Parts: sequence; C-alpha cells; structure tokens
Amino acid sequence: TFFPNTAIKEINSLTTQSKAIDTAGNSYLADKIILCSGEEFNFLYPELFQNSDLEVVKLQMLRLKANKSIQIPGNILTGLSIRRYESFQDCPSYSSLADKYNHDDFARKWGVHILFKQEIDGSIILGDSHEYADAKCKNSLSFDIRSDINQYFIEEGKKVFDLESWEIETQWAGYYTQCKTSDIFQKTIDKNIHIVTGIGGKGMTASAGFAYENIKKIFAI
Repeated sequence: TFFPNTAIKEINSLTTQSKAIDTAGNSYLADKIILCSGEEFNFLYPELFQNSDLEVVKLQMLRLKANKSIQIPGNILTGLSIRRYESFQDCPSYSSLADKYNHDDFARKWGVHILFKQEIDGSIILGDSHEYADAKCKNSLSFDIRSDINQYFIEEGKKVFDLESWEIETQWAGYYTQCKTSDIFQKTIDKNIHIVTGIGGKGMTASAGFAYENIKKIFAI
C-alpha cells in the first residue's frame, strides 16, 4: 500500500517485525523497513547521517523557451560534462579536455558542466552546476538561484548552438546526496531495518537495477 504525503518520524524494531510511526501518530508494521531518505537527515537517525561521509549536492538548471527551428535528437554533452565523469577517463582525449577546462575558474568553482536536452515542445533544458556540503552542514546550501551561473550556461551554450532564442522560461535548484568514499550509503541498523541512500548523480541510470538486486539480498530471495 502506498501512503502519499506521509512523513515517518520514528522507527522501532520489534521481536519479529519493525514499526514505523508517522507525524500524525499512525503506526505501520513491516517485516522489513528500508529507509531511502534522500537529503532529509533530521527526522530519522540524524546523528548517524551527520557523522557519515554523505554530502548534499545542490544543482542549478534552466529551461529555454521553445526553439522550433532546431531539433536536437538526443542529449548533448560538452567537454565540461565529459571532464566531470570518471567513466570517460579511458578515452584518449580525456586528459586534454581536463587540462583545457581546468583553467576555467568559474566552472571549477561552481562545478559547472554544459549539457542540452530538448523537450517535445521544443524547449531546451540547459545546465548544470554543482555545490557541495557535508550532511551536517547541509543548511549552508541556499535555495537561491544564481543569475551569474545562468549567464554562464548561456554564454557557453552559444559556443555550441546558434539558437533563435536564449530566453529563459524557468529555472530551478535541486538537491541530492552522494557518498565521498563509496558508490552508495548502506547501513544495517538491525536485521529488519536497513538504510540505503546517497546513490548520487547515477540514480537515473543505476537505481532500478541496484534496488532489484538489493531487495533480493535483504529479503533473501
């Protein structure tokens, strides 16, 4: 059963099961509890999270108004994008790209890489930047949208595409967590309570496969 808009404030281990209690006082019994709390560290096990190697990542992106005169058939990555992902390090040109962009102080400071993704309506998603804070310092990341980062996106984007319009339709900041020393944060509280979070920027790619294998492991199936 799915319970939307339900915040769990407490988890307790019983003899053969576990119990979760929400902010309205309702209780839920389960054979296993898997906590995937993203960047929420205050409700459950705050000390564990604050003393972990988890960090919060703030990203900033924008969407340009529809450009009907151009069709971008897939995602477009630039050298700034390739430089950020270790999976590209085996490419012969990786070192030259890294050397080229390491001199860009603004991109390095704000963790910028430039990518394009066109939506069905012709609008174009352009981004993104990355700011980091340890779990215990997550409040140091503001909710502000920086206009200088948006301007940098557009300036760099113009080096790649000659669009009819660079007018910004909307802009946003997003937050996710990742580990500094491992691919995913995993902690077993007891045999029935498990924490799995911090998959980082690879969540869209790997989360479904990881969840499938990890659930088989937890439930011994």
